[in-house]
Amino acid sequence: MTRRASYPGWDDNREMIFETDPVGAPGVFDLIPQDGDPATWGPGSPDNLVAGRRFRFTQNFTYPTAEFNLTNEDIARITKDNGAFYDQYVYAKVINGVGGRTVAIGEPMYFFRTKQVTITNDATAYSARYTASTSFNLNNIPGLGDKIEAYKHDGKVYLKYRYVNPATGAPRFEAAPSTVGWVDLTDYVNGYSVAGVAYGPDGVYTTTASSNVAGVNPFAVAPYNPRDMAGLASTGALGAAGMTLTVSADNVLTQHSSAAPRLQVTNNGNFTFHWDIVSGSNIAGATTAVPFGPITLVNAAGILNPVAASWVGGTYNMDNATDAYWESRAFADTYYKAPSLTATVGTTGATFDPVTGNVNMIHHANGQPASYFQGKSVVQLQVFVVTGDLVKQATAAGINVNNPEALSNFANSLRLQ
Repeated sequence: MTRRASYPGWDDNREMIFETDPVGAPGVFDLIPQDGDPATWGPGSPDNLVAGRRFRFTQNFTYPTAEFNLTNEDIARITKDNGAFYDQYVYAKVINGVGGRTVAIGEPMYFFRTKQVTITNDATAYSARYTASTSFNLNNIPGLGDKIEAYKHDGKVYLKYRYVNPATGAPRFEAAPSTVGWVDLTDYVNGYSVAGVAYGPDGVYTTTASSNVAGVNPFAVAPYNPRDMAGLASTGALGAAGMTLTVSADNVLTQHSSAAPRLQVTNNGNFTFHWDIVSGSNIAGATTAVPFGPITLVNAAGILNPVAASWVGGTYNMDNATDAYWESRAFADTYYKAPSLTATVGTTGATFDPVTGNVNMIHHANGQPASYFQGKSVVQLQVFVVTGDLVKQATAAGINVNNPEALSNFANSLRLQ
């Protein structure tokens, strides 16, 4: 078509839009032809798009009221090859025009038959799988080393634990069974011994191993009650196969099944719990059909200049249906379907569906690097050690050394003297 006036910014998302009722409602432009079917154009056609009918262009925000008259030549071109030109017209890219993509009166327009769709990978949008472990050894606590075993024989050792929300770092305060918000593991830590640790007067004795709690996992309280840790899911205690922890949206830790080579370790105070981590959405790589190309101008309100009216606050009106508004192209409406065109996409795994005109893309969100999960605590331990000398003093003072609270109060009283 060679008769359009020159205006800047012409692109392939513009569409001819006609007066729906030139006689009964002149000036109301809201008729968008759906295809180049010859039956739709000419005398007796459903829309009566005969020579002389006025039309404008959608999305012509620079000159929204610029009008043109349909000619017999236009009709012949639009319906050429049984409507094939119309499909090209909708998706075309103009080349060799004045100013690149500006079309001037009398200048021919050249069209591509293939639409180039460029898709690039987003380096910040991804999904990943990681593995991790939670490890601690009660027999080698920082600051105590292996002395805890000697303290168990010479004095008193008390052990408690509670779970920690890995998303916020906030501890869970246990109700029952508990010791001041903690779960009591004192019986467990005193229920085994490891070999080779000196104890007694001047260290003349050496511990031997006992394995009466080998393989026992004492962290058995269901760790994440929704009342305590909103947003976290759990199917069991720490170390239970299938247990899940949600660190943030689309970042979930799942207890590994303990299959080789990542076996869970729960042996006489030495623990290693393995996790499988899924980070980011759509880990399976399912595709999403993304429409491309023009959008449709809806003018049910009968606005005289719908193109201009739809440009609100520097953007398209796409949600206020009481005014002229734009809606995403849907091929169910058959407005922009162009099966005669093909599309070339990059090597990102996206594919083009020539039937629907959609590009099938793989979307990911909320992926995190492996470092994001490092240092996320899931359990907190508290060790209270009373030396053998202090136990002797408490016994001499008549303190019940089997009562942790009484023994602690006695130790504090000595410290304050």
